[in-house]
Amino acid sequence: MYHRRTNNFWRIMFAQLVVGCLILSVAFGIIYYAQGYRFNYRNFRIIKTGIVNVTSTPRDAEVFVDGKIKSKKTPYYVNLTAGPHTVSIKKEGYYDWQTTYMVEAEMVNVSKNILLIKNNISPQVLTDTKKLAALHAPVDMLAKKLSNDLSYSDYEIWVEDDLIARFSTPISHVVWLPDYAHIVYQQGNQIRVIEASGQNDTLLIEMKNSNITNIVFGEKYTEMYYTDGDVDMVAVIR
Repeated sequence: MYHRRTNNFWRIMFAQLVVGCLILSVAFGIIYYAQGYRFNYRNFRIIKTGIVNVTSTPRDAEVFVDGKIKSKKTPYYVNLTAGPHTVSIKKEGYYDWQTTYMVEAEMVNVSKNILLIKNNISPQVLTDTKKLAALHAPVDMLAKKLSNDLSYSDYEIWVEDDLIARFSTPISHVVWLPDYAHIVYQQGNQIRVIEASGQNDTLLIEMKNSNITNIVFGEKYTEMYYTDGDVDMVAVIR
């Protein structure tokens, strides 16, 4: 009887020890996972990762990392090994967005101002009197040109002392998109938009002529008003 109780005691203690070790292992595993540690099955090593966090407008776009789909909706974040990784965001009816992150261990790369531009923009003649008034309101062009440290020459766009883009074809009428994360500019008969980082240069509108146009944005900058020759136009850009 004594030996039976003793054996049960040690069995219970051993079982509790095993359960305790499992709980600790799971807890440490969760903590290390949350801190970005991952197990590399190729070389059987635990490695430290960095994070890429992307948010797009509109949301619910597909996210590709190094050419492989990782999510069917945004916002999205993923732990990636240190080094360069190409991230693409795609949504039907919009131009693809793409960039390459230099991921570093324990660092977070955040892109919150990803703006997806419609690839099927159909401009219409602008007839709304309030929008026409906004388009033709008097503007101090020099102040507009230099507002928020945005400046440009015939071939370059600058933000403060940073060169954003250099072109081989002359540009004109460079303005901020109201989010101050994108720059809209005219190049010949095209109106284009580029990120303030200098990436993802995208065509918005191809006009009928190359006359320098005025550019004004509507509420929440979903609409863009501009003049194409003698005709006032409106285009839904996002």
